[in-house]
Amino acid sequence: MADEEDRGRTPQGNSGPSAPVAPTGLADKMRETPFAGRLTCCVDRAEVGSWREIVLDYEVGASGVADGATFKATFKFYSDWALFQTADPKGADYVSVEYQAAPLLAGQSSASVQHLAVRFDQKGHERPYQKAVIVDVIDGYLNMGDHIVIRLGDRRAGGPGTRVQTFVDDDFRFRAYVDPLGTSRFVAVPGDVSLRIVAGGPARLSLVGPRFARPGAPAPFRLSALDRWGNIVRDCPGRAQISLFSGDERIASYEIAFPETGWASVAIADIPTDRGDLRLVAELGARGVPAAEAFLSVFADAPAPRAFYADLHVHAHDTVGTNSPAYNAVFARDIGGVDVFGYTANDFQITDANWRDGVAAVNALNAPGRFVTYPVQEWCGSSTAGGDHKVIFLGEETPAFPYDAQGLHNRTLSWNEDMKSPAVELGRWPVSELWDAYGHSPQTHLVVPHVGGRRYIADWHHPQLERLVEIASAWGHFPWLYEDVIARGYKLGVCANSDEHRGRPGGGAPGVQVFGVRGGLTGVFAESLDRAAIGAALRARHTFATTGERAALIVRCGAHLQGDAFEQAGPAEIDYRFLGDVGFDEIAAFDHEGLLWRRNLRAEQGFSTTRLRLRWGGARIKDRYRWASWNGRLRVQGAVVRSFAGVGFEHDEENVWRAGPTEIGFRSETYGDSDALELDIDDLAAARLSVEGTIGGFVKVGDPRFPAPFVHAPEFRWEVTGRELIEAGELRLELGGVDLFLAFERLADAPLPRDIAGRFMLEPRNGPFGFRPVYLFGRQRDDAKIWSSAQFITFLDAPGARDAS
Repeated sequence: MADEEDRGRTPQGNSGPSAPVAPTGLADKMRETPFAGRLTCCVDRAEVGSWREIVLDYEVGASGVADGATFKATFKFYSDWALFQTADPKGADYVSVEYQAAPLLAGQSSASVQHLAVRFDQKGHERPYQKAVIVDVIDGYLNMGDHIVIRLGDRRAGGPGTRVQTFVDDDFRFRAYVDPLGTSRFVAVPGDVSLRIVAGGPARLSLVGPRFARPGAPAPFRLSALDRWGNIVRDCPGRAQISLFSGDERIASYEIAFPETGWASVAIADIPTDRGDLRLVAELGARGVPAAEAFLSVFADAPAPRAFYADLHVHAHDTVGTNSPAYNAVFARDIGGVDVFGYTANDFQITDANWRDGVAAVNALNAPGRFVTYPVQEWCGSSTAGGDHKVIFLGEETPAFPYDAQGLHNRTLSWNEDMKSPAVELGRWPVSELWDAYGHSPQTHLVVPHVGGRRYIADWHHPQLERLVEIASAWGHFPWLYEDVIARGYKLGVCANSDEHRGRPGGGAPGVQVFGVRGGLTGVFAESLDRAAIGAALRARHTFATTGERAALIVRCGAHLQGDAFEQAGPAEIDYRFLGDVGFDEIAAFDHEGLLWRRNLRAEQGFSTTRLRLRWGGARIKDRYRWASWNGRLRVQGAVVRSFAGVGFEHDEENVWRAGPTEIGFRSETYGDSDALELDIDDLAAARLSVEGTIGGFVKVGDPRFPAPFVHAPEFRWEVTGRELIEAGELRLELGGVDLFLAFERLADAPLPRDIAGRFMLEPRNGPFGFRPVYLFGRQRDDAKIWSSAQFITFLDAPGARDAS
């Protein structure tokens, strides 16, 4: 019998096959096919902010896909590609999925899958590829060669498509993952889909430079053509007209040419600083591109040869950023027009090789007198362990990162997508161990706590290493953080940086979603532009912080600048000078107990009898997904609205509109900033003003068109009369969260001042920690903000001062 079976004959009484059975050629085809399949896309290039239908086609690999398994098409979390919805096929950003069976080979059974279900999850995979379109395989399996077809912005039912991300990316990637066995363990599909996201045409001009300079000092400016989303335009030859005004007198006018190819940007290096204060106006002459304006104040007692601006917190594509370290540094220098740049790597995510290459690239761009670069480690501990801190390596020596001289790694931990093991290797945890790594040389290190995804908790503080705290970035505005550390008696100055993830450092344009405001800038008072002088000034706290604008704030008490700690006999005379561009709404001073005094510049200019605004702002929470999504309507009764406009909006998807004969609708998101609706009405005294709407927030899974209600104030309703507003000048309604508010405020007809100087007396009084910290703050009409580092004044004759000593 065995002999008959070996010869392939069927023994008597057994009708089954005696040789192996398999579909014809299927095993050979499986050996030739990638196990995890392949992903393709219908496009390889798209313009920022454009509306497209993008088709992702996943061909199942040799693995097949088991019943109940999952497929993911992911992209990086910081992309602001419009969020997808699955509820309305006729609506924007509708995502659909369909199954296409491959031809069967001889002897092959059909796949049994009955349904594919699709959903979108903002945190559906591992960082950085967290945003995920997730497809579930339901009631059956898929064969090798079958296709899962995902349509992003499916237009077949009449929808407009999907809105592409709003920032340029040389290598935007969709990365696919599949769970072939239905075990919830994913394998990467080899070969990412790569798209080149390119800028649009010119929509506005950027004119940036120092806000002040000493007579005779160089004052370099930069003119760039940007698209409507704030990206630098490419290959746009043309000429711009530059005009210089001293007061109302035009003192110079000339043309300047953009390059034929490459970035549409040009340096303006010959601005005179011997003619007093100047106003610069740039015009492109293209239809729909408004003129740009900048200001330069020249005075002999300036605290530096000119205002130096730093962006000390910029990520590249080697961790969680966009484009290369060199690209970001050159962008900061040539488009952002900044003087100091910090190449920043998330320490748990950067590989040794990428760190070496990134540091080498930006070190090569360090040019004393023109552009200063620093390497920066971002220690990424969770909030319970101290929260995010930057370590800026100020010296010329090689940073002791990732490893110190003893070979111990100075990362938070080792845990990145290139790891071969899922185990976590702890390094410097908690933040006190980070201090141990660098505390031996505080003069060559600057540790900066900040608010990002894992916000700093001020329970932790190292006075020698920590000299500044970051209070504004693309994540939002955080005045509450400076209030906190000042109230605790920490001698910390201020800085603001971009924390840029989107390739536009230097106070760059805001995007949509997580990074919803302009990146900040740190103003630095130093006598020269080199690593040693800038580093010393940063550690001396001779700084101010802006929300991305080239404003400036100078505070003095006698010979002492902001950031100084000193002793004072008798009252202190505080001198200040605010230098802005749009005009200041208010300026104020604070100490450890809060507000000291405030000047309402609208009131000082004289209130209008017809103009007012509704302003709203704040954030829901202090942590990562902090923003508040506002959807509301303002009803004006008893008066006619003659005109209205939105002010302070960051991008085109925030707006105001006429919603009816007496109603104006508004929609925006605030991250600690504020937005406003300005109105001109015919009779303020007779008006009745009522506003109502909703406050929502982050939607992880679900329909992103309907933000999750803010639990403490999901709705707001407020009514006031014009007479009440006339009497009070401004009315405010607190809504909880992190300084969420609504406000009705009267406006001035006269222009608001851009240059404000003054002084006030500070009475001798020390805080419970033995000194009195005092800092200043200003807000312009468009919500641009500026803060000074505090002065830390020990009053020798304050009550109890001698006893305490």
